[in-house]
Amino acid sequence: MTQQDATRCLLKGLNDAGLKYVPNCGPEKIKVLYIGNGSSQECCDLLQDISQKGLNIHSNFVFLGLKSGEMPNVYETFEAYLPQLVIIFGEIYAKPFFSTHNHESTNKGIKLLSTSSPAPIIVCEDLESMTKNHALKAPCWKQLQAAKEILDG
Repeated sequence: MTQQDATRCLLKGLNDAGLKYVPNCGPEKIKVLYIGNGSSQECCDLLQDISQKGLNIHSNFVFLGLKSGEMPNVYETFEAYLPQLVIIFGEIYAKPFFSTHNHESTNKGIKLLSTSSPAPIIVCEDLESMTKNHALKAPCWKQLQAAKEILDG
């Protein structure tokens, strides 16, 4: 099984849960491309809450679910979906976008620009951590305020 096949299998459950994922289709303009970990039902539910209640975008998004340490070629995803905004759940997944970043952590909840992304990037808490530690949800909602401002404006 190739990495692309594995990613499709991982995301099939998300698609069945009502999250939008259409391989080999595009370009299509979407509001948000989410990148991060989390394939459990709890992560799917949290992602839907973030999209619907937090950002009011309902189904106009794509989630690229990754396993720990995995970073596929997201440039094909950018070309296929032309996102208005990229939200990365987990600092570990943001690091490839900011290879010259000298700090130990990426600024969460701040609009960041990268030459590796055609859209602004917002980095938030990772989905898996938020499902295990509910206290992390409050900081995530605050971090998403920058995303709401970009989408609204």
